[in-house]
Amino acid sequence: MRVVFSECRSDEARYLSPYQVLAYLEAGERPSDAFAAGFLPRTPELGRFYLSRSVRVDLSRYGDDARTRRVQRKCHGIDAELAPAAHFAFDDEWRALFRSYMAERRSAPPSVEAFASRLRAAGTTDVLVFVDRRAERRVGLATLYLEPEAALWGTSIYATAYLDRSIGRFMVAKVIETARRAGCRFAYLGNVYRREHLYKCRFPGTEFFNGWSWSDDHAELRFLLEHREVSGEEHLLDREAYAAWGSVLARSASDLRLHLTTGHRPHASCAD
Repeated sequence: MRVVFSECRSDEARYLSPYQVLAYLEAGERPSDAFAAGFLPRTPELGRFYLSRSVRVDLSRYGDDARTRRVQRKCHGIDAELAPAAHFAFDDEWRALFRSYMAERRSAPPSVEAFASRLRAAGTTDVLVFVDRRAERRVGLATLYLEPEAALWGTSIYATAYLDRSIGRFMVAKVIETARRAGCRFAYLGNVYRREHLYKCRFPGTEFFNGWSWSDDHAELRFLLEHREVSGEEHLLDREAYAAWGSVLARSASDLRLHLTTGHRPHASCAD
């Protein structure tokens, strides 16, 4: 991958010079290579990726837990079927469900056509369709990108009347199960920057990308969330409490290095 640093808003008074880390795939590389390095798609066509506090489930360590079984009982009668995106029809019934969901759950929702375009993009290979067989109605869908190595959950919409049945968690659990049945090693679930994202981290085998390695330390994640809420106007490693967190740089698994060669411009690369 080629990695570039795209400048964001700076704060000279606090010596903050932020950059968004972006990546572009090179010949022979797959999106799952970017996912494994902590990147998520920046565009629906998978043309550019951004470094993020990604969340994934190591499917070798995944299994049903009590919370998931409880949700499955609440959602008994709702079936999930995987459909290739190329054969999925985003018809008027789905569009009505999309509008209803966005009106209740999003303050600045995308347009129907933007969502329809996403369904046709390279970043959506399959659609997981949820149907309540008892009520004979569609209750939701989840977009997926599937590779042999990894699955990426894109987004979901659902009938909000099913919120009291924990439909959202049920759908994420089905995404993870679908990835496992497909033989994937990992299921990627987006990122976690707010406490309301923590539902993604309550499945067995969950880990998150902390900037240099994958971590399953939930105490570390709580520290990161607190930093964002309490002291978001400084770089994390400027905080002594985190810089001393088990000597994070000393135990880092990061392979990113900046090589300086006399007479040449510096360049970043990943060591073997």
